[in-house]
Amino acid sequence: MSVFEIVKGCEGDCLILDDTRIAGPKPWGGGTVVKRFETKKEYGEVIEHETCEMRSVPTFPGTDSTFRSLECSACGMTNDENNPKFCPNCGAEVRK
Repeated sequence: MSVFEIVKGCEGDCLILDDTRIAGPKPWGGGTVVKRFETKKEYGEVIEHETCEMRSVPTFPGTDSTFRSLECSACGMTNDENNPKFCPNCGAEVRK
């Protein structure tokens, strides 16, 4: 199985294959994963994984409450789970 990722870096998009940058304007450095694909060798198919970021937002907006929730950047739903690997609502993989 191989994993392909499209990463948006400071100098443009690049392609990563199994944790190694193989194409793009800057073959080293950081960036944000925009799309993630997996291959299954036995079937020869590519599976796309939706990714998201969990942002901290006020649980009770417009009040003095200090309670915070996490909001999914893909679907906008909030949840109180700490450091989820996947969004419990849409199933998108949370980027770290």
